[in-house]
Amino acid sequence: MIVYLGNFQFPMGDAVAKRALGLGICLEKSGYSVAYIGTSSDVDRGMISEEQKYGSFRYCSISSNCTNVQRFFNKQDLKCIKEKLGEWNEKFGIESLVFCGTRNSFFAEAVVNYCRKHGIHTVADSMDWLSYRTRNILFNIIKQMDVNREIKRINCRADSIISISTYLHEYYRTRGKRSFVIPPISPLTRKTAFQSENQLPKLIYAGIPCRLGAPLKRKDDAKDRLDLSIRMINGLKNKGVKCEFDIFGITQEQAVVVYPELSDTIRRLSEDAAIVFKGYCSSEVVQKAIEEASFSILIRNKTRSNMAGFPTKLAESIVLGTPVITTDVGDVSRYLTDGKECIIVNPEDLDYSINKIAAILSDNGRINEMKKEAYNNHSFSPDHYVEKVEEAVIIR
Repeated sequence: MIVYLGNFQFPMGDAVAKRALGLGICLEKSGYSVAYIGTSSDVDRGMISEEQKYGSFRYCSISSNCTNVQRFFNKQDLKCIKEKLGEWNEKFGIESLVFCGTRNSFFAEAVVNYCRKHGIHTVADSMDWLSYRTRNILFNIIKQMDVNREIKRINCRADSIISISTYLHEYYRTRGKRSFVIPPISPLTRKTAFQSENQLPKLIYAGIPCRLGAPLKRKDDAKDRLDLSIRMINGLKNKGVKCEFDIFGITQEQAVVVYPELSDTIRRLSEDAAIVFKGYCSSEVVQKAIEEASFSILIRNKTRSNMAGFPTKLAESIVLGTPVITTDVGDVSRYLTDGKECIIVNPEDLDYSINKIAAILSDNGRINEMKKEAYNNHSFSPDHYVEKVEEAVIIR
């Protein structure tokens, strides 16, 4: 048995859960049984849920109901996890445990120590190198120290490392670690057949671009540069290029609060139906919208966090057969080709980016060609990584 443990909502409640499920699909294709320990708001603190099944996968959860301070006090949670690991090890025999995004580095260290004591191999799934800039300076310092400790010390104690990007792979490789580059593996599958487009181009963004409820003061603090996407849509409209930009995840009111400098632009584009704010929608509704869109938009700055990570939303869009308008961050150009499955734009040169997008959106034939390229790109499909995931997780 292989166990995947981390701070995620299995089976597909967040990006980490989807990646964990994708890796599990690969391992199952290699003949291994896979079980998960994630988190859930439905579980009381200090408890672990009963086992459930998702397909052939077993999973259970500890509580996600904890404050930032409580995240560092996990004695009872660790006890529950160790008891569950002991039960599974006795019943099935655990060969390896993969851990990712645990509550803190001390939590991860306790899990690694338990596994070493009981002869279980450990694999660190390294997905990012986050930076923290909240309004609480003390929290930022403590959390950054904890992140650095997990990456530099705890992950390096694992028997093997799965790196989501070349950036992280090179970091671990120079420290003599056994590392494998594996991007987000999406468990999603396209539910509709590919169809040629001869209609108004539709662009889509789905997600929470940054902390909501207050103006975004530092643009580098934003996960996604939705503000630049809105500026690009405004530029396209000014050029006479017709398209619709659907935004899932936030409302128009929330966007105006975060981007007050764009309030007039947002209002005008919304009145003209060039931008449509959808707010929160179910994952099924969002998936269908992505499949039907001409392009997804995902603009990010070249920060260390973005270079070390890899956008799950980008991988999902390609798996669903929709090309992406994006920036060349992380390993994007390793898996996608500008002009085929994606349009690479430059956030520092909006005029260039707008002209580049306009040329393609004005050509339905070109849009259809790029949709086909995305549909036929299998860079993020589980079938593409079965052998590599097995090599990374199974320590001979």
